[in-house]
Amino acid sequence: MDFLNKAKKSISNAGRELGQKAGDMSTMAKMNLKIREKEKNLKDYYKRLGDLIYNEYPDEAMRMYPELTKLISNLKLDIECERHELAAAKGNKICPNCGAEQPQDSKFCTSCGRNVEK
Repeated sequence: MDFLNKAKKSISNAGRELGQKAGDMSTMAKMNLKIREKEKNLKDYYKRLGDLIYNEYPDEAMRMYPELTKLISNLKLDIECERHELAAAKGNKICPNCGAEQPQDSKFCTSCGRNVEK
């Protein structure tokens, strides 16, 4: 009987320890998730700040970060050119006002209403 009581107690203790470890792991996983979410928010805020500075203070951005500003400007120009090429390949054009893709024969942009005839 003593052997069975000891085994029962040992199994019970192991179960409690396992439950505690599972709870600890769950808590750590939740904490890691919170950290990752906050790191993502931080990256988003940095991006928004960079966008604001680049767009609202382009001269200051160019003066303070000329290499980075030039890289951004070149990428934006490349993207715009490729969007126009893609639209043309589909038989469409890009509105110069809002950037929406339009059928080639459109007279007015279906998004912003601007005259898009050339």
